[in-house]
Amino acid sequence: METLDLDRLRKLALCPHRWDALVNKCTHDAGHPGHKLTPKSKISFRANEEGIREGSDLIPGGRYLLTTSTELHTLKLWDLGLPGKGVETVALVAEKTLDDTWEDLEISVYGECIRVIIGTYEST
Repeated sequence: METLDLDRLRKLALCPHRWDALVNKCTHDAGHPGHKLTPKSKISFRANEEGIREGSDLIPGGRYLLTTSTELHTLKLWDLGLPGKGVETVALVAEKTLDDTWEDLEISVYGECIRVIIGTYEST
């Protein structure tokens, strides 16, 4: 990764067009068998030590995964590595514990920023 310049790294990390190209390549007529998708890599990891199920959202571009737990009041951002390469390690990039419970969550990517919008309500 040290040999990649910033523009190349940005393109690799945040390129939703890769998904669109794959879907267009593998689209087929209804009623006819389509192409079989095969995974480039598989990943399995424990997002928390409590064994509590967490929701997950893959950030457009495929490099980052956001896991959420309303039970633990946590948001975690994981780095899965560069898309198109096998997953070597999973790294926890950021973690935030919220005082309140949320009812809605939206993710937006703009340039190099990942925005997470959280709709919360006070717990009583």
